[in-house]
Amino acid sequence: FKIPLQYHSCDMLPCYNKLLALSGIEVEYFNATHDSIAALYVESNFDLVTCTEFLEHLRDSEEERLLSGFKDITAKECKVLITFPEVALTRGGVPDVEPFGHVRQPNVDQVMSRLGPFALIEHGKFRSKHVNQVYLIAEHI
Repeated sequence: FKIPLQYHSCDMLPCYNKLLALSGIEVEYFNATHDSIAALYVESNFDLVTCTEFLEHLRDSEEERLLSGFKDITAKECKVLITFPEVALTRGGVPDVEPFGHVRQPNVDQVMSRLGPFALIEHGKFRSKHVNQVYLIAEHI
């Protein structure tokens, strides 16, 4: 049997949305520097949220706003998967000159404190191409 799935994706850069649209995939536009994830998905109850390769591109206050909004868009027992580089390459937080657009280094403790009513289930590391990545899986309690 098949489980019916509804999939939403958002990215902070509209150029990615255009690329995906060429392949017939609709993507929500989300700019973490201005938009509230809770306002974008008002009255949503997602069962699974992924946030991959994203936090290192956000300033501290932007990360806080994004992650604290997850509690408003997720159902109880929702799982969240978050990944970020173990070492985000930065040169002082200036996005226009940063390698890969990284502005800061996320860390697991800070991410968990900002998620609010989520419990950490697992976290660890994996290798992605030439970069070591950190992952965490948390559950809305």
